[in-house]
Amino acid sequence: MFRICKFIIMLFLLTGISSYALPMKDTDTEKMESRSEESDTTSKNQDLDNITLPTITVVGKRTISAASDNTVRSRDFMNYPRRTASDLMRFVPGLYITQHTGGAKAHQIFLRGFDAEHGQDIAAFLDGIPINESSHVHGQGYLDLHFLIPESIQKIWIMKGPYDPRYGNYANAGVIDFIPYKKRSFNYSADLGGGSKKTAEMIFQSSQDIYEMNNYLVLEGDRTDGYTNPGELRAGRCFINHTIPLTNSSEMRFLYAGYSVRSKAADILPKQYIDSDLISRFNALDNSNKVNVDR
Repeated sequence: MFRICKFIIMLFLLTGISSYALPMKDTDTEKMESRSEESDTTSKNQDLDNITLPTITVVGKRTISAASDNTVRSRDFMNYPRRTASDLMRFVPGLYITQHTGGAKAHQIFLRGFDAEHGQDIAAFLDGIPINESSHVHGQGYLDLHFLIPESIQKIWIMKGPYDPRYGNYANAGVIDFIPYKKRSFNYSADLGGGSKKTAEMIFQSSQDIYEMNNYLVLEGDRTDGYTNPGELRAGRCFINHTIPLTNSSEMRFLYAGYSVRSKAADILPKQYIDSDLISRFNALDNSNKVNVDR
């Protein structure tokens, strides 16, 4: 009887010990896994500490400019409605342009409150080439920008104020430099547009690499009857920028820009004639008022 009781007690103790030891094995496993993860993390951190990034040196010339120095890029006026390159200058703070006597006469420009007339007091350039007319019936320095095609202009640099003598005696109110594209990302492009008063416009662009030389060509034609009588305009423009690489750091470029335009305008009417219904505000006293330009 004593042996049976002893056997039962021993069996009970062994069962309790085994049941108590099972969760201990799981805990030990979790501890081992935790130590393994800590070891892997430490190893990864040590690998990250040993990474050496290459040295990157950025070299550039700091641009020295003032509030009077502005650059208008193509992305600024890409979606802006415009008919001429002069319209692109409306982005420049402090510059205001207006026009009278049809679409072929040069704009009247006001820069920082300075009445520059038809550009006589603004030195203008096309990629560094002077485009002011030294002799004109409207005055020395007459500036006709209608030959420029807006789609061919990459950016416009404008300096307001007579601060730099390098630009000559026309730069009393400021300086404008139109920088054209030399090359485009596409080979061919054609756009057609139209509107009221029988307004229509066509633009064709071509950018081709020929024997390592790039030739950028833009053709534009537009017409409208206008909202006055008379007020019609017919114009054609051509722009060519041909680039010949000479060395890795030099190139030769041939640039051509020209246009022909025929326009008429109703011009100014006496207000008392309009108030007394002697003439419509959209008509003219003299239908021979016109501006024809070939440049």
